[in-house]
Amino acid sequence: MVRPRRKLLNWTLCWTQELQWVSAARALVKSCESLSDLTWSVCAVMSILAVNSLQQISLTQGDVPLRLTRNANVNSDYKWPMYLDVVQVPFTISSDFTGAEINVIKNAMQAFSLSTCVKFVPRTFQYNYVSIVKQSGCWSYVGRQGGEQKLSLGYGCVFYGIVQHELIHALNFWHEQNRSDRDDWVQIHPENIIEGKEHNFKKRETDNLGAEYDYFSVMHYGATDFSANGKDTITPLVPSASIGQRFGMTETDILKINKLYACSESSLQLKT
Repeated sequence: MVRPRRKLLNWTLCWTQELQWVSAARALVKSCESLSDLTWSVCAVMSILAVNSLQQISLTQGDVPLRLTRNANVNSDYKWPMYLDVVQVPFTISSDFTGAEINVIKNAMQAFSLSTCVKFVPRTFQYNYVSIVKQSGCWSYVGRQGGEQKLSLGYGCVFYGIVQHELIHALNFWHEQNRSDRDDWVQIHPENIIEGKEHNFKKRETDNLGAEYDYFSVMHYGATDFSANGKDTITPLVPSASIGQRFGMTETDILKINKLYACSESSLQLKT
């Protein structure tokens, strides 16, 4: 599938370390570990942003590193190649992770191979690959960058849904609320957004792959993300909708991956 050319995006605003969040961020991550219901999922979304506030790499959209040497450009050139109906994404995992953490990462990866034509495979000799590291924060580049590209799962990041969130970024997807049609589905409240973080809510020219807007997507922000006053920064136009879960991929998340990579029915039937 060939995606329409997207405009070059040039962000000059960078995510900088905010020392006033340090104590709150660490406490939030710790508190998430004891939750087991939807409250945990919302907490996990907040923890991505809280953890990332402790580190100094330049980020846009909360968890996407900026390439300062060129404009951010998201198009079909950033897709991973398909061979014999399978999209193989080579990866390495840092030895800094514990055995339990590695199991969480691999379990999150396995869900892709079970429901899409994407398969994360241990790197052998491949030039392009995802290097999963335990640096500060939870973040990933969007799409295939060329050569080694780091994906960080730092303190507070190694949870099933958060791992899938960052892996989907690596597959060439941005956040759900930045879709070109988002104004039909959510209301953004600029007056409640932390000063200097407004760019994280910028609407983009996107190819939505014919998929309906997904409030429950693992790629959607939570209602109060980047809030300066505790009030909503995003409100669903469907009052009953909840946003910001980090349990894992939804059917629509899976559908979009399969459409982006033109996964054949035969390759998917082999998995059933």
